[in-house]
Amino acid sequence: EKKKRSSFSDASSLIPQSHLVRAFVRPSSFRLPSDASTPILMIGPGTGVAPMRALLQERRYMKKNQRNKQVGANILYFGCKKRSWDYLYQDEFEQLKSDGTLTALHL
Repeated sequence: EKKKRSSFSDASSLIPQSHLVRAFVRPSSFRLPSDASTPILMIGPGTGVAPMRALLQERRYMKKNQRNKQVGANILYFGCKKRSWDYLYQDEFEQLKSDGTLTALHL
């Protein structure tokens, strides 16, 4: 089996360059419903909100570029212990809310 080397952001600085890190990559099954008018409820209880961010970006694209496509409501519940530390995508989520892509944002 061929080993792949990859870099990753913050944690990579903690590992000496001489060490190997095992990583497993598998295809994602995280997808939007096939019917764009289906509402989506996203819950990120402090476990990571990046996948939900990607879904919202796709929904925004649908709304802007496929004008005749009916796009359902998008509701996000996001839990973070320290808002000033954990709320990395605050500006983007507020923009998504103001442009109507994000129907409701619960922190």
